[in-house]
Amino acid sequence: MQELFAFIYRFRVMLVFVLLEGLCTVLIINNNSYQRAVFFTSANRVVGGLFQTTTNVKEYFTLREVNTELMDENARLRRLLSDLNEHNTMAALEKDSLLVTDSLFVKADDSLNTVENFDFIPAEIINNSVLRTNNYITINRGRKDGVRPGMGIITSDGVVGQVKAASNHFATCYSILHSSMAVSAQVKKNGALCTTIWNAEQPDKADVKYVARHLDVVEGDTIITSGYNAVYPEGIVVGVVSKVEKLPSERFLQVEMKLSVDFTKLSYVYVVNSLFRNEKDSLEEESMVE
Repeated sequence: MQELFAFIYRFRVMLVFVLLEGLCTVLIINNNSYQRAVFFTSANRVVGGLFQTTTNVKEYFTLREVNTELMDENARLRRLLSDLNEHNTMAALEKDSLLVTDSLFVKADDSLNTVENFDFIPAEIINNSVLRTNNYITINRGRKDGVRPGMGIITSDGVVGQVKAASNHFATCYSILHSSMAVSAQVKKNGALCTTIWNAEQPDKADVKYVARHLDVVEGDTIITSGYNAVYPEGIVVGVVSKVEKLPSERFLQVEMKLSVDFTKLSYVYVVNSLFRNEKDSLEEESMVE
């Protein structure tokens, strides 16, 4: 202990200097937007490199599990493709069997919220937290790969989060397990709009907000994305209703759901890029100015 005090006393001037330099750096970053942006971009690059090295070591010991996940996902995709082909075949046969006399068929415009109007960038998770009040994910894709702040993050199981910041090769993302992360959603069976927000209690549960009292919502109902904010395509699973309460004093149902994604086992994700989001946002900004 005496040696420690002697060391501190001997280098007291240098230690005070370093402390003051650190304090000045923090104040500059917190009070200047340009310096703050440069700091977080540089931090993403440095921390991302460290996480990548750690992830490479971990992956070596989890290759069997990852391969199993990929095989399962390929199987699901093949089943979806098979169902789609069967559906198209049945639709064609049904159309051919109809006798159409003096009829006019009008094809409605495709919704811009469907999956066809989104691009998907595969990425690997190199850091992930689940036990904090505000949880983040780091992925090994950045601006050079087309990743930008505001883009959604999904897996084959459902919604994961949204990109917060991106450097050239890495990006930090809000996990859906974040106190300020809200997802525009709807009840699949009736289209009732709602918002999902993590309750900051369990990493597998979240609250479903603003569901009107008169709506028929029960345990087992599926909650999916609405597609209204152009962050996610319409129809991506968010979770399944696990609890419903109707309190006399409340205007909305108290609904809890089990998240469709297991955040403790995340390995790979897709960054979602809406091909029409910039056009939509620009038009809405012009309308608000007027």
